[in-house]
Amino acid sequence: STQSTGRPGYYLTFLSTPPMLKLQQKLGNLTRKSREKNYTYEMVYRVLNWVGLRLVSAIVLAPFYMLDLNKILALYSSMYWIPQYTIGAIFLLSLVLPQGQRPEKQEK
Repeated sequence: STQSTGRPGYYLTFLSTPPMLKLQQKLGNLTRKSREKNYTYEMVYRVLNWVGLRLVSAIVLAPFYMLDLNKILALYSSMYWIPQYTIGAIFLLSLVLPQGQRPEKQEK
C-alpha cells in the first residue's frame, strides 16, 4: 500500500493567501486619495485590480488544484518563478511604502 504524503498544495495555498490579501489592502489604501480625486484613476485601478486578482488567484490557487508537489514545482519552474518573485517584491515594497491614510469619519 502507498503511504499518503499529505497534500502540500493545500498548505501552499493557505500560506500564500494572507500575504496577497494584505498586499491588496495596502495597495488600495496607498492609492485611495488619487482614486477619490480622479474618476479615470478609479476606473484604471478597478480594471488593474480585477486583472491582477485573476492572475494572482490563478497562480496562488494552482497548488490547491494540482495537489502534487512535483507538478506544482514543475509548473512554477516552467514560469521561472517570475510570478512568485514579482508578488514577493511588490509585497516587500508595500512594507516599506508609507501606509495610506484612511478617510476621516464625519461626526453628526
